[in-house]
Formats: sequence, structure tokens, C-alpha cells
Amino acid sequence: MTSPARAASDAAFDSYYVQNATRRLWRLGPDKVPYDTGMNVAAGSSPASVRYYTGSTVVFKRDTDGALWAWNTTAGPKLLGNGLGMAVGTNPAVALDGGTVVTAFQAYGTGNLWYVSSNQTTGHDTGIKMATGSSPSIVTTPNGIQIVYTGSDNTLYRLKPGSTPTTVANGLGVASGTSPAVAAAPDGGGNVEIAFQAYGTGNLWYVDENNIGHDTGIKMAPGTSPSVAAKSGGSRYVIVYKRNSDGMLWRMDPGYDSRYVAAGLGVAANTSPVVTGLTDGRFGIAFNAAATNDLWTVDADNVGRDTGVTMLPGTSPAVNNNCATCVLTP
Repeated sequence: MTSPARAASDAAFDSYYVQNATRRLWRLGPDKVPYDTGMNVAAGSSPASVRYYTGSTVVFKRDTDGALWAWNTTAGPKLLGNGLGMAVGTNPAVALDGGTVVTAFQAYGTGNLWYVSSNQTTGHDTGIKMATGSSPSIVTTPNGIQIVYTGSDNTLYRLKPGSTPTTVANGLGVASGTSPAVAAAPDGGGNVEIAFQAYGTGNLWYVDENNIGHDTGIKMAPGTSPSVAAKSGGSRYVIVYKRNSDGMLWRMDPGYDSRYVAAGLGVAANTSPVVTGLTDGRFGIAFNAAATNDLWTVDADNVGRDTGVTMLPGTSPAVNNNCATCVLTP
């Protein structure tokens, strides 16, 4: 018999998306009822979200002022910092550090890597130039916040705020117009796994917990980025991506195999799928579907579901675990 936590896994995450008709930011939560946040998202950008206690926070670039805003399921909207501009064609990345939401982004005008905490009135300019059109990824570990990003030389770097950035593995190139993804080790040991589309080949690469790069030999769809999340057992991580040969949504368990997600699902042009770890050690996926531009989700039992809500073409959803209404007992 399926345990209560596993039975609830398909409903245990929040998806945020930009609605096609209004460009408004909507949330589809565990109750599967669409909710209008009342906020509009700037053209050419997609949101990012993180679990916040029993709810969630989403960060996005607002259309009316071009500034970064956060919206929380209980607190509503909030301007981040003193009004921070994000580079055109990029997205924010968020992580929870204790009770604080930390957002990393490429800044408007300078192209520098910035980060800002939700409890601070100003942001932090690292002075590091990022590759044009790329977005950072951020994760919280027991060793502190880590930001993974593509430098202006198209090389993959990692940064612990306040420290000197270092190259990932032995210096790996990231494809132009794409972004890396990072996830923390499921055992809380402080290690991370990174996934990205490689410069030159367009292949999916991942960097393991020992900082060793692996070329999967699989070509990703041009201009798309992978997503990675921790899970229990087996490979300890799952990577989802859009494959170039068929435009379909694929899942890779590093060191094991790669396979279709669900029964074979198409991902919309110029968008990327996202995956989140769930509280029972498994994972959930969301993506903008080909042909319809509907938001689709895939539950922990690998079953795809058309939510019936239409996304703005060219935008990707944000997803994070949310167990406000599910049973956590395994």
C-alpha cells in the first residue's frame, strides 16, 4: 500500500507561471486551484521560487518598474532591496538561508552578479561580470550559500559570498544563452551537483560531488538549460532537460541512465523544464508544453498532468516543494 507521503507527492509542490492572456504571475499550489498574485512579470523573464516554511516565495522581475520583487503566500508582494534591476533576457535564482530568502541575479546595465537578502535594504554587487543572457543558480548548504554562474569568458564558476570565485572542475564552458543549475547533497553534507549545457557541443554535462565533470554525450535543445534536484537513493540526484533530437522532456539519473519523463512529453520552444525535490525524497517536475503552451506537471510516480492553464510562450515555470497540506510521515 502506498504510504501517505507518497500518495500526496503529486500535490506537494507549488508551480508559478506567467499567464498568457494577462502576463500576470499565477500560482498553482497543492490544492491545484490557480491563484492570481496580482503581479505582472516583465517581458523576457521567468520567475524563481523557494519553499518558505509551510508556504512559498516567488521572485520575479515586475513589468511596471523592471525591478525585482518577491511575493509570498502569506505576506504578499515586497520590493527587494531599494529597487534592483535585472539584465534583459535573464532570470533570478532563489534559496532559503535560515528564515531569509536570498536572490542571485545578473544586474541590469553592468551585467554583474548580484545577490540580495529579503531582510536587507540594499543588494550586494560582487563586481563579477557574467556572460550575456545567462542566469545564476543558488543553493544553501551547511557550509553556507553557494552561487554557480557563467562568467564573461563563458566558463563555469562557483562563489561563496565573501570569498574568491573558483572555476568548477577543471574549467568548463557553458553554452551561450543558457544557464547552469545546482542542487545540494540530500544528506546535508555540504556537497553539490551541477548540471549545464556545454559550450561548443551543446551536450548535457554534470559535475558530481567530487567536482569532476561528466559529458553525457546527449545533445540538449539549443538555448535551453537543465534543472537538477536532490532525491533519496540511487543516483541521489535527478536532472531534467529538453533533448535536441526530439524536443521531448527527458530525465537523467547521473551515473545510471536517461529516459523519457512520463510517456514522452514535448517542451515548448525557448523554454526549459524545472524539477524540485520533495519531502519524501522523490521529486516533482513542471514545464511549458509544446503546441498548447499549457503548464504541465509530472508527479513523483512519473505521471504527467495537463493543468489546463495556459502559459505565456517563451516563459518557463518555477517550482518548489510545499507540504502545507500533505502528510510528511514516510
